[in-house]
Amino acid sequence: MNDPDSVTVDVFEEQGMPGDGEDLELEKDPLEPLEYDDGEVNLVPIFMGNREGEEAVDNLSRQAIDHFDSGWSAMEEYRAIAKRNWRLYAGELPKKTYPFKDCANVHIPMFLENMTRIATRVYSEIFRDGSNVCAALPVNEQHEAEADIVTKHTNWQFREQIPSFAREQERAIICYLSVGDVIVHSFHDLQSKQNRHETLTTDDFVMPYAHVTTQPDLSDLPWYCKVRHIYRHDLQGYRDIWEGVDEFLDDNEPSHEATPEDPFAEEISNIAGLEKPESDDDSAPYKVLLYYGWTKHLPGQRDDRFVEVVVDHSTGHVFSIKIYEEADWKDRQRYEQQVEELKNWRNDMAQYEGAVQSSMSIFKAQKEGGQVPPDAEMPPPPSGPTPPGWLKEGQADDISARPDDPPMRPVHMFAHGVCMESLAGSLGLGFGRIQGDMNIAINTLANQGLDAMTMNNVWSVIVADGVQFTEPFEISPGKVNRARGVSGAQLRDSIYELKPGPASQQMMQMLEMIYGWGQSSMSSPAVLSGESGKSGETWRGLSERVEQATKQMSHVSSKYGNNVLLPVVRNNSKLNAVYMPDEEIFLVASDEVQYAAEPVSVGRKMYTRTFKYELRSDLRFTSEQQRRKEADELYKMAAENPYLLEGKPMPPMMYETMKGTLEARRAHHLIRYLGPNPEEQQKMQAEQQAQQQAQPAPQPGQPPGPPPQQG
Repeated sequence: MNDPDSVTVDVFEEQGMPGDGEDLELEKDPLEPLEYDDGEVNLVPIFMGNREGEEAVDNLSRQAIDHFDSGWSAMEEYRAIAKRNWRLYAGELPKKTYPFKDCANVHIPMFLENMTRIATRVYSEIFRDGSNVCAALPVNEQHEAEADIVTKHTNWQFREQIPSFAREQERAIICYLSVGDVIVHSFHDLQSKQNRHETLTTDDFVMPYAHVTTQPDLSDLPWYCKVRHIYRHDLQGYRDIWEGVDEFLDDNEPSHEATPEDPFAEEISNIAGLEKPESDDDSAPYKVLLYYGWTKHLPGQRDDRFVEVVVDHSTGHVFSIKIYEEADWKDRQRYEQQVEELKNWRNDMAQYEGAVQSSMSIFKAQKEGGQVPPDAEMPPPPSGPTPPGWLKEGQADDISARPDDPPMRPVHMFAHGVCMESLAGSLGLGFGRIQGDMNIAINTLANQGLDAMTMNNVWSVIVADGVQFTEPFEISPGKVNRARGVSGAQLRDSIYELKPGPASQQMMQMLEMIYGWGQSSMSSPAVLSGESGKSGETWRGLSERVEQATKQMSHVSSKYGNNVLLPVVRNNSKLNAVYMPDEEIFLVASDEVQYAAEPVSVGRKMYTRTFKYELRSDLRFTSEQQRRKEADELYKMAAENPYLLEGKPMPPMMYETMKGTLEARRAHHLIRYLGPNPEEQQKMQAEQQAQQQAQPAPQPGQPPGPPPQQG
């Protein structure tokens, strides 16, 4: 190419661009240095048409697909174990073959029973009725009101605005306990215009081999990749964001057989009796990779950058490249504050310099008019405004000086939780590893016992060749079978009864022992399902037995809450800070009024500040009866304390304990009869008294000022 201002279409032929080799005039020079903004939504259209940019697109496509393929192969055995355990969880057994082809094939649902007990208890403990799952904690007193609004809006959003949240969390808990490793991806769905928190299976997520990873957001991994199954109509909704969507749809048809495969999903479908279609049609999804990782292939970058690459696995077509980094809210706040300080200081300096110039002009005029002696000198001007302390030496006179840009950090929108920590590697261990092997052993013992009993019931005989019957041999009441050519003694010697022995009693004892081990290994005894107490056992004894049974599960549940649910809450807050409108009105139930809802205003700006979040569940697996009893004991303790009752009809502690008893019984509609919160009422009275004391006394003959505002 001699002319740098034009390029032949042949350069782009491998990428599917039409043309007959004639020169195509481009708007930009493909050889000029590539310049772009780090905050671009999609770098692909900027890179295309530039040689350096096209090389970057090609390299990032290969990097994403190669990393995914290597991780997919490395996790093959992990997926196989998950498939095996899910078959046991669903009760799907391989069919028996000869000689037990028609024998009973029994499955003892130990895995399903134990998992159901624990998973339902964990879910109900963490979420309860879904009205108060988590709370935002303010970092100082100035943000208490905003934290209360964010708490109400977040719980309302999970309950009302994100309909899939509850089901996704239930799937995550089952995956967390059975497989031992769970990934939840938080993103904003452009089709439904709502936040999503999607639980990913072994078919949907790949991570690299790592010596160890302990960060719940996977920030200690060099890359990770999600497989997104996106249908044709969904892909069309990304025309304005992704590059080359229409061209891709015209040239490629979706296929159920496209790579990567879905072995875990296919296994579950086969168990449920749903077969994958043999012929492909538009109902099949495209399998697009969402790759997140560090790369050295971005042009013009000195250091590696963390990027998001959206690429089709089958064709390598790159839809989007984005530098997936952002500044922390504290750094942004610091930057904005320094920009404002610099602006104010420069305005003050302009006014100061103007005042100095004005003073000099006045003094000069006075000197020329003889108002001051000719040899008089102008007094030195007062010191000017103090520059911001963060300005470096010599920058005060530099008009181009500006604060340091806030540092950029990778954005991680995934939550990774492990049930049982692995001392090495990136994948955790779950109860499925224990329950699966035990369930196989129990099924084997049970079926061997059934096979032995079946053979014992269908015994047969061995007859010598010389024995013949006048009629076909038959067993029925009163039936006489006659044998020819043999005496009675010979008949006894010619017929041998072949009857296997009964099933071994030790086999049944071993079955019961393994079943008990399976329950104890998950801390899921039958008492969690409402088993009656032992003979003579008191209610307190039964409660203590339940508490001991759930002690281990309390730790596992708190790990799920801290490593999965709380990161999901924080990621939801990040999404709200970007995609929420400036102001949104929502209705939330009020504790003060029965069946009433109060309108609350919330905006995107509230979520730009990072709050601390905590779970509201106690994770003790206590019964409702026990919670009520504890609340009653607290109220009784407050009511019998004489120091709380002296001269105060409803002291704050009494108010809070009484309110707690009503909340424990879910009688929120009765809270309004307690009246206003005494502590808030005392603060309001103290503020009114302070306002009255601060108001100056009226002078004689002067009318008094307006009364203080009433709260």
